[in-house]
Amino acid sequence: MLYYRMGIFERLFPFYATIGLIMIIVLIIMVIREIKETSLPVKILSWLLFAGFILHTLGLALRWYISGHSR
Repeated sequence: MLYYRMGIFERLFPFYATIGLIMIIVLIIMVIREIKETSLPVKILSWLLFAGFILHTLGLALRWYISGHSR
């Protein structure tokens, strides 16, 4: 029941979409301004995407544990 109430994947989709869109906009601005070094916002957004990936992986592991098989 906890798995369904958490709604991991339903919450991660808008998270990925928002962070990805912001990151694309920041990267386009960096290309236009010809900035070669990685900026702080890009590093922060990268870490947020990585955190989302970890949560996604944990959600898949939880789903695997509940079902008792990997498929």
